[in-house]
Amino acid sequence: LRPDAVSLLLKQNGTKYQTVKLTAKDALTAAEKKAAGISDEMDVWDKEVPVSSVDENGKAYTYTVEEPTVPSPYTLESTSSDAKTGIYSVTNLGTSSLTIRKTTKGPGADEDNTAFTFTVTLTQPGSTKAYTGRTLKLYKNGSTTGEDIQTDAKGTCTVSLRSGESAKIDFIPIGTGYTVSEDGKQAEYYTTSYTSDKQTTETTLQDNSRTVTGTVAPKDASFVAFTK
Repeated sequence: LRPDAVSLLLKQNGTKYQTVKLTAKDALTAAEKKAAGISDEMDVWDKEVPVSSVDENGKAYTYTVEEPTVPSPYTLESTSSDAKTGIYSVTNLGTSSLTIRKTTKGPGADEDNTAFTFTVTLTQPGSTKAYTGRTLKLYKNGSTTGEDIQTDAKGTCTVSLRSGESAKIDFIPIGTGYTVSEDGKQAEYYTTSYTSDKQTTETTLQDNSRTVTGTVAPKDASFVAFTK
């Protein structure tokens, strides 16, 4: 779902200079994107904004571009500039979510209030490079009030769940690779089954290695059930 418009803030020497609004009317054509080496899957909106290069004393101005409000469900991926060409780029990526569910079944499962820890590792779309310093939203058990979580230097974050609980990690760029692992010895007596992206696999894993990998899809990706 593409936004109708995007507003960027152009600053001159750190001070607001102009608000620049881009719409689909500013989109590059398929031929223009091909000539620039840009994937046809990307929408690129381009607008030329006249500015003064120097002040009345001949001192060069410094310009920067910011995106104060990123349209949902997108996330700000990067901003860049080229002083030689005067081109400023702002990249937004569409986002989706990853939902982790924990279930224990079998004798005594109703009394099991053990907290299980899951480590989530994210890699950048089309790459093995870790998604470091990424701020995401965590929603527990269907709550509409989320909390901020951030991936560390290895692209990981952790979630703690008890049986019957779920966690939705939102605003993950589509195409992001994920690995979800259940940590610790608390699950060593469990036979593992999981559901991931509409595929169900049942397996007994060795040495407490309970790991599922996948790619964040445009629709919510879901994972995981552990069966006692």
